[in-house]
Amino acid sequence: MNTKNLPCLDSLQVDRVAQILYAYTHPFRYDIITFLLGHGRLPLGELASYLGEDEAYVSDHISLLFLNDLVLLEDSPDGFWVEANENRLIAIKNSIGTFLSKYR
Repeated sequence: MNTKNLPCLDSLQVDRVAQILYAYTHPFRYDIITFLLGHGRLPLGELASYLGEDEAYVSDHISLLFLNDLVLLEDSPDGFWVEANENRLIAIKNSIGTFLSKYR
């Protein structure tokens, strides 16, 4: 069956969306994104300090956010710097908003 023109996602797209939403909706990862949106680019250690958590714990969550393109990382001589990927977050918000507007 040719599903190319059907108005639905294929199984790989559904899996990818699920991975992104899994990363985005975890309460602590959501807090990380929200904090970064409010404070901008920060060193990983400083972010962990602000959030009151161990750097290794925060780093694990940052890794998942990075794998899903929700944060940007920069490796510098001072260590890792982290920032929210605002363009990606806006695109996700717009896509979900468009989808949900059809069901109001």
